[in-house]
Amino acid sequence: MRIRPAKWDDAAGIARMHVSSWQTSYPGIIPQHFLDTLSVERRTESWQHILSDENTEVVLVAEADDGEILGFVSGGKERESVPGYDGELYAIYLLKDAQGKGIGYQLFKKFVKALTERGYNNMVLWVFRDNRVARQFYENLGGQLLAQKTLTIAQKDVVEVAYGWKDIKGWLIKQG
Repeated sequence: MRIRPAKWDDAAGIARMHVSSWQTSYPGIIPQHFLDTLSVERRTESWQHILSDENTEVVLVAEADDGEILGFVSGGKERESVPGYDGELYAIYLLKDAQGKGIGYQLFKKFVKALTERGYNNMVLWVFRDNRVARQFYENLGGQLLAQKTLTIAQKDVVEVAYGWKDIKGWLIKQG
């Protein structure tokens, strides 16, 4: 397994694992009919756009030895105007079979390093409040609970909470 910057050719592999990850992680959080209609084809088009956009800052993939995309992380400039935060992790997902093996931690750490290399000092991310596994992961990584907001997905209100890291350079140093 290796972690590397994503390239345009990765769009379909990222899309497959992105859809799979949503469908295995979010039953009971997001309406099932919404999850059932997720399309790898539409997600591939979205990822092709993201990966060809010159404003895209960081997209890293975890790639198995056979070339399968096991996970990805993406982010850049903070988008929600959370006071005191300049960077944001937009998305981090792993295939179910890749979870619990340290791959998520490696993706997270390399993402934080990439943000610091681009001059960011701190970072925020948003996660579904009812996604207890992900919230525990972020809390174990030192994230501080900051805020919450409500989204409507497929006519259902879903609450997201924000976690923040005030000093990502210091966090990296502590990780060794």
